[in-house]
Amino acid sequence: MPALVIAGAPSITVWHRWGVEDYDAANSAWEKFRAAYTTAGAGKTNFEDSVLFDRRIADDVEHTAKIVKQDGRVRFLVDGKEEAPVIYKNPYSWGYSWGDFDGRGFAREGVRLQSFQVGCARHWTNGVWNVEATMRDIRDMMRVSPEALVILSFNASAHPEFAEKHPDEIWRNPDGTPCVGKWEHMYSRHFSSKYKKPYRDGCWPWISHSSKVYLAYMNEVLGEIIARLKREGLSKRIVGVHFCGWHDAQFAPYRPDYSLPAKEGFREFLAEKYGKVSETLELPVPEKKPLLNPEKEKLAHDFNIYLHLAPFRIQESMARHAKKCFGKDIVCMHWCMGPFTGEMPGAFYLDEFMKSDAMDALVAQPSYTRRLPGHPVGCSLPLASFTRSGKLYIDELDLRAWGEIPGYVREESMGGLGFAMDLPEWEAVNRKMAGRMVAAGHGFWYYDISGGFYNPSGIKEDIGSAVRTYAKLRHGAAPEWKASAAIVVDSEGMLWSNFIGEPKHPNGKAIVNGQIGLLAASGVPFDVWTYDDAMKCTGELSSRKVVVLAGFYRVDDVRRRFFESLASNGVTLVFLAGTDGFRKNVRKEGSFPRIVAEDKSRECEFLSRFHADWMRWSLGIIGGDIAFSHMPPSYYFDEKSETVVLARYAIDRKPAVVRRGKHIAVGQAAGLTPRFFNRLVREAGGYVPVEKGMEVEMSGEFISVTALESGHFDFRLPFPCKVVNLKTGQTAKTVGDVLPLDLVAGETRWYSIEK
Repeated sequence: MPALVIAGAPSITVWHRWGVEDYDAANSAWEKFRAAYTTAGAGKTNFEDSVLFDRRIADDVEHTAKIVKQDGRVRFLVDGKEEAPVIYKNPYSWGYSWGDFDGRGFAREGVRLQSFQVGCARHWTNGVWNVEATMRDIRDMMRVSPEALVILSFNASAHPEFAEKHPDEIWRNPDGTPCVGKWEHMYSRHFSSKYKKPYRDGCWPWISHSSKVYLAYMNEVLGEIIARLKREGLSKRIVGVHFCGWHDAQFAPYRPDYSLPAKEGFREFLAEKYGKVSETLELPVPEKKPLLNPEKEKLAHDFNIYLHLAPFRIQESMARHAKKCFGKDIVCMHWCMGPFTGEMPGAFYLDEFMKSDAMDALVAQPSYTRRLPGHPVGCSLPLASFTRSGKLYIDELDLRAWGEIPGYVREESMGGLGFAMDLPEWEAVNRKMAGRMVAAGHGFWYYDISGGFYNPSGIKEDIGSAVRTYAKLRHGAAPEWKASAAIVVDSEGMLWSNFIGEPKHPNGKAIVNGQIGLLAASGVPFDVWTYDDAMKCTGELSSRKVVVLAGFYRVDDVRRRFFESLASNGVTLVFLAGTDGFRKNVRKEGSFPRIVAEDKSRECEFLSRFHADWMRWSLGIIGGDIAFSHMPPSYYFDEKSETVVLARYAIDRKPAVVRRGKHIAVGQAAGLTPRFFNRLVREAGGYVPVEKGMEVEMSGEFISVTALESGHFDFRLPFPCKVVNLKTGQTAKTVGDVLPLDLVAGETRWYSIEK
């Protein structure tokens, strides 16, 4: 009999009959739903009277803002005082959603930081930026939300006429044909090869991320806009600039770039890195294969790195120019696509961001489907490294709800967009998503992408309650408590993936980005670091019980010493698939066990190692579609007299977990199940609050628990403490070091803990 599993909890179901839904009847039912619940556009835009607004601006002070690290926290200071790092982001197509922007409502709930967008087609006329239209919109935005402290979102995407006038600056395929996008999305090489003028359906060739000509024009436009803002007094209320543009407005390097600007930029990158460049340099065009060869394709690896740095560097240059033009402290931030993925557009430049003298914050998007109650979310961004570097992360809460415009409320898109059907579901989603950032000490913004999401009664009130709770928690210094487990990701190592050869890389999502999301279901708190940052503070990680090593596709002597330094402190090391896959059987022996790579990848390696089909379906639901036959080789350890084998792979009896000296090493086929990770941390003597069925996000002062299945949980506290339910304000009853919890699948609760 078929079984129905809801949020991880099995239940008995009876299937009376099989059938196909009556489409017309279903569509009619959804039309009624839309009519009943759609509130977008219900309110009229309320512009503040021009005379009153001008008086407000004249009487105002010049507001300033900056990101600083104080008392172990990354703080967003406005006029020298901390502001909760929470932002309201206005509709993407400003001007088409006037009636759906409720900046005043957010300001009443304590969210004064608000982002308004300028740019795109609305502010371009005949290939030239229309500064007059930009100024008119900025003023109107401020009149709609006069209490807002503005973060100006500057969309730097170029429009068709600029490409026509500057053909040498166009993004190019290896064969010289232009790379083409449609509005905000770049297309594949196949589509680009079919592209013909005149421009149709919003399609045109795009400008290279490496174009100095376009950067100079954007800086000219920025300078003119800022000069006008200062002259008219509107700059007083602007405390930051958010940069966006190109693919999905996130400056994502969707395709490799073989343009003249890219070649010039790559030459400069190589000169910066090595001191000299060959006079006959040609941009590498690798064959289509999953991985680059370190012995033969170092240039391709460098080109891969450069293409992921170029879009950040153009934004960083604009940020530096904007700060100079404003002549006061402002915060500069930018969007990025998901980090550590198996795709070309993924963010692999985060170490560069952490070193930046101009870019203060980064905004990225968590999975849409995992936002729904009962799904684990996690966060694959290296928030521990961001905190150490004094950089702020802003999690994008583009939370879809019944206040959306009718076009968004379609049955087929409901689950995929994390749609909340009513207020209780909204509250569960909001607390789960925001709780991750509260625990990590970072920020989030509510993105009203099409307007009207947050209009329904109760939503802004819940947001205000969450923000006020977070603000109170941030008053003191950050607690010193640390999780027992950490994940370290080697960004440079992951770029041995042959993204520029443009093959499919489904394994990357599973091995690193998807793996981190899956471990959110383990019930184990952990943090994420970049290897480059972790190398600077090995003492920080030496006290951990378990360290998962991800993306170390090539292990050189420096990385090997990093492993050995952790191993010498008794840390259990877990190696994800791909580790040292290019130096098979050639590394020198030492105290660290040698990793042996199988010469050939097995079909469906990921599944056969674990004999667990459920993991395929779990990753399919919460991690996207993954082709398991494309997994890289699996890894096992050498078996010598000084090596104690603790576990073997069931399929071939190769050593999978070994002990040497006082440390343990774990080799993995491709990923860790949540229960296995939980067991590893427990066996290593680490802190594990629950064994299963819960996502735990916590710090030494705050706990957010999300039930992935219904039932009773004995939550083990990290130290003797007073526990307060942050919704009721009541002290929670504990039994010794246990907080008893009875939860329904999908429920999220927040608690404060105090020694």
